[in-house]
Amino acid sequence: MFFLEYEDCYLNLRKAIYKLKNKCLNIHNLNKTEKKNFEKNQKDIYCYFNGEIINIEINNEGIFIIIDFSSLTEKKINFSKRMINSSLVVITNNSFSDYLLSVVSYNPYIEKKLVEKNGESGRKYKLDMLQIPKEPRYRIKFEVINLSNESFGFMLANKNNLQLFESKSYFQTYIHILNRLQNLVIKQLPFEEEIVKVNFDNLEIDNPDNIFIYNDNLINPKNNIFPDSFINNLDESQLEAIKHCLTSKLALIQGPP
Repeated sequence: MFFLEYEDCYLNLRKAIYKLKNKCLNIHNLNKTEKKNFEKNQKDIYCYFNGEIINIEINNEGIFIIIDFSSLTEKKINFSKRMINSSLVVITNNSFSDYLLSVVSYNPYIEKKLVEKNGESGRKYKLDMLQIPKEPRYRIKFEVINLSNESFGFMLANKNNLQLFESKSYFQTYIHILNRLQNLVIKQLPFEEEIVKVNFDNLEIDNPDNIFIYNDNLINPKNNIFPDSFINNLDESQLEAIKHCLTSKLALIQGPP
């Protein structure tokens, strides 16, 4: 489960980078049309080039880098879906010999819209600190997430000609799931027999003749006895789902919205 979740974020990034590397190409040596088509033909990623590390900041919250970059197209970028906080971005050098993993820490273009809309002085001060460059150059603040000696080496050795690959899968929602999966204590996991050991031999509950009470009404699922409120408001498949739940240790129910 951990690697399935992990691959949701990384698979398409890896495919795009591999595609370029396998053909001994990088975004910088594609022509204008090829750049435009490359991102268009990729699945669930955004791409940027001419990345330049403007500043490196180290504090008690982590390591942050400010990068200027260009879009693959001359069209102005709409940041309503791109580079939102905690988006996963893989930064590589020109030869794909080195990589840096990061998440978006601060997007001044989203902040700018909020300032224009609400005119908040605190936000404006933070916005002025980053000094947005003139388009078509863009500036975003990233937090480095793979902290290691190699990460510091990357930042010192690769100041220019960086390529940025952004996953459209919202990484922030995955972080909590991935952390929880890593910290699971298997022996305390509900349905360990079925989920971990994949044993589906004994799914029927110990006593399927049990009588259940719902709003003072008796339910006997084995004999298809349900209260009138169920029969009048639920269709046959819904009643079958309830019966399945009450007579099985484990029940999976799919119901489209």
